[in-house]
Amino acid sequence: MIDAENNCWNKTRKKAKRKILELREGILIRNATKDDLEKILEIEKASFKHIDAFPPTLFKKYLRELEEGFFVVLEKPNSIVGYAILGEEDGKGYLLSIAIHPKKRNQGFATSLLKFLEFKCYEKGLTKMTLEVRVNNKKAIAIYKNLGFTEVGKKKGFYEDGVDAWVMEKRLPIWMGLPPQSSII
Repeated sequence: MIDAENNCWNKTRKKAKRKILELREGILIRNATKDDLEKILEIEKASFKHIDAFPPTLFKKYLRELEEGFFVVLEKPNSIVGYAILGEEDGKGYLLSIAIHPKKRNQGFATSLLKFLEFKCYEKGLTKMTLEVRVNNKKAIAIYKNLGFTEVGKKKGFYEDGVDAWVMEKRLPIWMGLPPQSSII
């Protein structure tokens, strides 16, 4: 069993190093490109209130400035269904944004994107991931907790409409070439 898990993890790691990870037949995670921007903006608009949505200029900046593997899209055949953006701050991976198109949710896509970004943190030598989430976003909080994130603080009035944010953090395992507890795939 362990040999099979190691073999699966080694295949996953090789694909992730190529910056493309096929999750299931025809579903993959890859670097975002400027050609994806229109679809990313559509997902952003459908996912966030106007005041929470990132402006197009910010996405363009992230496309130019972030390392490979830190701004990724999840793609099904001929369709981008979600994206995730990871920054680095104070030696930690910092989840800047993640969104799955509302019509494509509840299929494990956000979890897959987060696990991919955890691997990118591992590659970079980062030992923690952190994020902020609206205190009333119960679905997102449940996903984060299920992946091992814990609430480590609260930012009062973090969002423009005055809603507080939980600061959540996850200490990442030091995998040492072994598969994580649950595979990306």
